Order: sequence, then structure tokens, then C-alpha cells
Amino acid sequence: MAFKLYIILSFIFCGIISPFLKEEDNTTTFEKTLNHPGLKKGEDQTLTFTVEKATGKVSSKVASVMCYTNECKIITVTLEWDQFGNFLALKIPENQSLEKHLDGKTMSFSSTDYNKLDRILNDNVSILSDLTKDDIYVEDDEEVDGYSGATKAVVGKKDVVEGATLTCFTLWHWANHPEIQKTIRQRSLKGQTEKSLQKILLKNHPSVPLFALQAITEKEYAIEQYWSYYLRVANDLTGKEMRLLLKLSDAEQKLDLFQHLTNMSLRRIVIISIFREDHFTPQLLDYIKFDNYQEVNLLIDFLTEYKVENELINQKLIPQLNNENLLISRGVYWYLSDCKNLNKKQLKLIKKFDRKHKKNL
Repeated sequence: MAFKLYIILSFIFCGIISPFLKEEDNTTTFEKTLNHPGLKKGEDQTLTFTVEKATGKVSSKVASVMCYTNECKIITVTLEWDQFGNFLALKIPENQSLEKHLDGKTMSFSSTDYNKLDRILNDNVSILSDLTKDDIYVEDDEEVDGYSGATKAVVGKKDVVEGATLTCFTLWHWANHPEIQKTIRQRSLKGQTEKSLQKILLKNHPSVPLFALQAITEKEYAIEQYWSYYLRVANDLTGKEMRLLLKLSDAEQKLDLFQHLTNMSLRRIVIISIFREDHFTPQLLDYIKFDNYQEVNLLIDFLTEYKVENELINQKLIPQLNNENLLISRGVYWYLSDCKNLNKKQLKLIKKFDRKHKKNL
């Protein structure tokens, strides 16, 4: 009972439970009730978040450590996220500091400790993500490595600030809480206009391409207004981003993308998307990289499956019988061998290839 009361009082002390929401000209606020793996099931906490309207930056005050004894120093700290839901920074109140406990001594964080904590909080795949209260809470008769600090030996020195495991655990799960990040992102997406979205595209941030695509999809904006941006960044998109962009693109835009791409993995995604529409555009042949087996193989498979053949295709493929890559030239040979509209010269080249590579066919 005393343990539970102490936890609750800790959060009340930090002022994170607020029944009132305030709005000013430059900020707005919202509340979110959340569970933290350092708390027992059902012991959810309600955090208040402040949003800067101009930047979309979000902040919230939390307790610096989820303490399981009466020995921890708890201060109120501020966590900040960007408008995409990514953790930005930890702010410590002036004239206050976080504490660690080593070799029976309590001491304030050093600048090195703060730098390490910053790296930990910005690591969204930290080992801390898999830990709960049961993993770190130490009973009186268990071996410990120091309070707040006083945790089971389940993490290495590189994973936490030594002597402050509970502090790292507490702050990491707030900074990287999936529901916090999801809520911030959803609110930001909902508030986007075409004008604000154009400003976001000017930012050099890895979250921009996906965020903008999600906003364009959700708001049903025309992709044409953003097309020049996506052509410019096309080679740096992730597979997920490219697939979402393709859903918003018509046949002409897909060809445009394919022409501009040099990233072979992304080119494969685009060509598969084009072929899935059961639509063949002869212009595609001008953009195929005939020195790439996978790309040529995709083309041959599509032409074969849908029995697509014409003189233009034959003219483009016949020279590939001389391709240095036998896998490519052999695939072209097999396709052309089944074609019904080859002229005499082309048939002669097919027979020549057959004689030359008979053992490999």
C-alpha cells in the first residue's frame, strides 16, 4: 500500500495530473491517459501536453524517476517531441539535477552522464524497450547495484547511465512511448493544410516524406502539387514510402518515377507496381536497365505471362541476345523463341544464339 501511495504522490508532486486544459494564442494543450511499464497494470497516468502552434513541437512534464523506495530524488523534467512524434530533448529545471548512486554514494549527473542519457533516449530500439517493472524492481533480499540504480542486473553499462538505471528506464519509456508518438503524429496530420504541408516539405528531415504522404492521403490532396518534391527525393525514399507514393500515382507518373530512379530496389518496386496493373506501355522499354538481370527478368516474366508481343518489343530485345550476362540473354532468347511475329532476320539471330549456347539452354 505504501509503495502504491508513494508512486501516486510522486506523480502528483510533478503536477502531471491536471483537470484543466489551458489554451493561449501560441499554444494549445491536450491530455492523454497512458500506461508506463514501470507501473502496475491499471495504474495509468494522465499527462498534459503543450503544443506550440508555430512549430508543432510538443512538450510534457514528467517525474524524473519512477521510484520504488523512499530514497530517490524526484524532480520534474520536461520532455519534448517534434510534430512527427519523434523525441527531441530532455529539459532539466535550472539549479536542479538528476542523481545517480554508485559505490554507496549519491551524486549529481555529470555532463558526460547527460550526454549519455540523451543518446539513450534517442535510441528507439534500446534494450530498455523490453523491460517492465518486474524486470527492474529489486526486493530487499535481492542483489542490487544501487538505488535508482537499485535494479536487477539485466542491462549493460552501455545501455544506461551507471547507477541511474531506474531514471533511464522511466524517461526512456515516456520519451519513446508509442501512444504518445502516435497521438502527436495523428494530431499533427489532422491539422495540416496544403499551405502548411508545402512548408513542411522545405524541411530537411527524414520524417518529412512519409508524413507528407500520409497527410496527402488522409486529406485527399492532389499529388501533382507535391510531385516535383518526390521526384527530387525519390532515390532516398524507403520501400514503405515508395509504395504509398505509387498508390497516389497514375500510370504516367509511375513511368516518370521509374525514369528518374537509380536505386535498384526502388526501381523493382515501381516496375512490379506497373506490371500489377496488367498494363504495358512501350515507353517503359526506354527506361529498362538491360544490364540488370532482375529488372530484365521482371520484364520477361510479365511479357510472357500476359502474352504481350509486338514489333517494338522485338526490336528492343533482339540486341540483348548479345548481352554479356548469359542469364539475361538466355531469358530474352526464351521469350523471343515463343514469339509468332518475328521477321526473317530476327529468326536467323534466334537460331544463331541457339547454336552458340546450345549446351546452356
